[in-house]
Amino acid sequence: MHKYFLYFCILFVTIIVISFFKFYFGSSKNNSIHLSNSNSTFKKAEVEILNGCGDEGVAKLYTDFLRDSNYDVVSIENARDKYGKNNFNHEFSKIIINKKDKLRAGYEMSLKIGIDKENIKKNYNSEHNWDLVLIIGKDYNKLNSYLKIKNNYNTF
Repeated sequence: MHKYFLYFCILFVTIIVISFFKFYFGSSKNNSIHLSNSNSTFKKAEVEILNGCGDEGVAKLYTDFLRDSNYDVVSIENARDKYGKNNFNHEFSKIIINKKDKLRAGYEMSLKIGIDKENIKKNYNSEHNWDLVLIIGKDYNKLNSYLKIKNNYNTF
């Protein structure tokens, strides 16, 4: 009888442990469903937006647009030259990719905004904190995204 009691205790403890893990961590099937549904909150990349055209408010417009597309805009500033002075002489908008693992996110962002491939730069040796940098140039109102932005966001 003592032997059966020991088996019963082991079985009981095993069921409790399995139930605990299923409750807190879910089954592997539920985890995969949860992960696939979490794409709506998945952030593609951390982005810094630099105003390189000088038009006030344009960086805010692109911030809202990119955030709605699951990019994490973490910094908005004016573009600066090597001496730290504002530089509003950027004729063309461009994307700088600072992290190799964000190459795809950079190209996806270029398609979303309408920036040509020749205006995508890779700067993997950079000490830069953010994954991607978007410099908004004087051509921003000619980009295919601007019409969408102009119609769907509060313009300046």
